[in-house]
Order: sequence, then structure tokens, then C-alpha cells
Amino acid sequence: MRTYLFIFILTLLALSSFAQQSVNQFDADGKRHGVWRKYFDKTQELRYEGQFNHGKEVGLFKFYTLYKGESVLSATKQFNDTNSKAMVKFLSSKGKLISEGEMDGRHHIGKWIYYHNKSDAVMSTEYYNANGELEGEKLVFYPDGTTAEQANYVNGKLEGKSIWYAKDGKTLKEFTYANNELNGVSKYYDADGNLQAEGAYKNDLRIGVWTYYENNKKSKVMHYKNGKLDGKTIWYAPSGKILKDLHYEKGLLHGECKYYDHLGNIESKGEYIEGVKSGDWSYYKHGKLDKTENHKTTQKQ
Repeated sequence: MRTYLFIFILTLLALSSFAQQSVNQFDADGKRHGVWRKYFDKTQELRYEGQFNHGKEVGLFKFYTLYKGESVLSATKQFNDTNSKAMVKFLSSKGKLISEGEMDGRHHIGKWIYYHNKSDAVMSTEYYNANGELEGEKLVFYPDGTTAEQANYVNGKLEGKSIWYAKDGKTLKEFTYANNELNGVSKYYDADGNLQAEGAYKNDLRIGVWTYYENNKKSKVMHYKNGKLDGKTIWYAPSGKILKDLHYEKGLLHGECKYYDHLGNIESKGEYIEGVKSGDWSYYKHGKLDKTENHKTTQKQ
């Protein structure tokens, strides 16, 4: 009986030794071959495990992260036998699917799906080209599945129209991109879908006429040049009467400016130089001249 027990123990030791020797092996050309397992430094916690066929990953690979001192599955890659592409899944520390798609080496390729943190609902879908750059339509969704955002990419850069939506489907923003910069008409809306502002960008800078609205009525008309206020700016009362008639240059008040009350009566007028009142300013009460003040200004050198 003791002899049989001794032989059994020797057999187990031999099998264990063989199993250890058969892991993390190289072929005759020095390429990884067979089952490989790697551990985090100075631990017995797995970092990854999978199988190589003469240097090429094949089948299912599992990748781990350390969480509270223990290995937790964080990603899987299912490789094929013919190329470097793999179907990939990323997981949270609790095992919930975060995202999934295809990779070629380190590049995302094709369609990728991302999921909301607290549910299995799709959070976004996007597409990548062979270089791992965003390509085509990207969609973002609310947890109930309604669209929150849509955009278009070419070679990893925003191109064309991007739109943001409220949960009820109303448009919140419309931007136009070229070469990953705002170029063209943009519009902003409130939660009820009413237009709040519209104007144009060039290379991410506001240009030309921008019009602003409150309660579906025009509240301001501003002129921009290279992203700064430049030219006439008009503020309107809800009645449509002018409240402010201002002039800007390179982002600063510059030139003659006039201020009115809500009835359209002038309240004050004068000149600014580089954002500072200059010269004689006239002040009015009930539309009639009340006083005049002189403002001395030292111009910037």
C-alpha cells in the first residue's frame, strides 16, 4: 500500500514539474510557443495568460489588473490564426462589460461599442479606420436609448455637422466642423428647443455677425473678427427698442457708444478709447440733457 502511495506522489510531482516546464516556453527560433502566464512583480497574481503558436497569439488571452491585492479580469482578446486582429472586451473590476470591438495590434479598428456604467444600455458607438483613427459616424446615447449626440469623423478629425440633443429629442447645439475645428454656422438652443444664439466660426474663432435671442426675441447682435468683438454691437429690450449701441475694436470698447432706457430714451453717450471712457460724455434724464462730464484718457503705448 505504501509503495502505491509513494508511486502516486511521485507521479503527481512529475506531472506538476512537467506542467511548470511546459509554460512560458520558446521554440527553436526563440519565439514564444505554447501556454504563457505572467505575474505581477513580486506576487503570485496573474497579469496575463494565453497561448502562442511560434510567436503569434492564438485563441483566448486574458488580462488582469490588481484590485485590492488580487488579480481581477480586466480584458479578454480572442485572436484568430491568420493575422494580428482580435475581438476585445474591456471589463470593470466587478466584471461588467465596459466596451467591446476589434483591435489590430494596439489600434482600435472597425465598430466599437461602449456601455453605460450602471446598466447594460449602449452609451456610444464609433468606428475606426485601419490606422486606429475615428472614421465615420459617432453616436452617443442616453440610458433609455435616445440619441444624445451625433458627429462625423474623417481620419480621426471632426468633419461636417455635429448635433447635441436633449432627452426629449429637441436639438441643443448644432456645430459645423472642418479639419477638427469649428468652421461654418453654429446654433445654440435652450431646453425647449428655442434658438438662443447663431453665428459662424472660422478655425475655432467667432467671426462675422452673431445674433442672440431671449424668449424667441432678438436680444443682441454682435460683430466678431478673429474671435474678438469688433465693430457694432446692439442690445435690444424685449420690446425691440435699442438698449445699447456700442462699438468694439479688437475686443475692447472703442469709438462712440450710446445707452438707452427701456422706452428708447437716450441715457448717455460718449466715446471709448481701448475700453476706457474718453472726452466729453453726455448724460440724460427722460431724454433731456442733464449733465456733461469730461474723461481724460491716457492711451496705451
